[in-house]
Amino acid sequence: DVQVTKAAERFAAKEAEDLRREREEAEVKRKEAEAGDQRESDGVVTALQALRRLHLKRDPSELATCLQTLRAYISNLAKYPQEVKYQSINCENSHFRNKVASVEGALAVLQACGFVADGSKLSVDPEFLKTKGAKLWEALSKVDLILEQVKSCS
Repeated sequence: DVQVTKAAERFAAKEAEDLRREREEAEVKRKEAEAGDQRESDGVVTALQALRRLHLKRDPSELATCLQTLRAYISNLAKYPQEVKYQSINCENSHFRNKVASVEGALAVLQACGFVADGSKLSVDPEFLKTKGAKLWEALSKVDLILEQVKSCS
């Protein structure tokens, strides 16, 4: 009986230690994920602030048009993440070239939202959408905020 009791106590102690270690590892992973989410969000904010700084005084109308176009791309992707047509942008499209690509700093906003250069288009990896797609809604709210600031200045 004594040996069985000691074995049960050792087993329970090992289980408790394993559980404690798993909790610590999970907490570390959670904190790392939160830090990563914050950096991604900050990337959108940084890109938008740079865009605003570059263009607000020089050409607020061009900036507003650019932001509205960026908003459409981000909104479509956020609303319809499974739609392949919203997962890429044709960089040769005249609307894109005239309203986004021609505006210094605008591509950085799209890149902060997960778009990457892929030949003659910008694409979002479906894996990005699975793991970080919800961040697009935050990016959209930040675009809306900057757009309101620009409209109030023009």
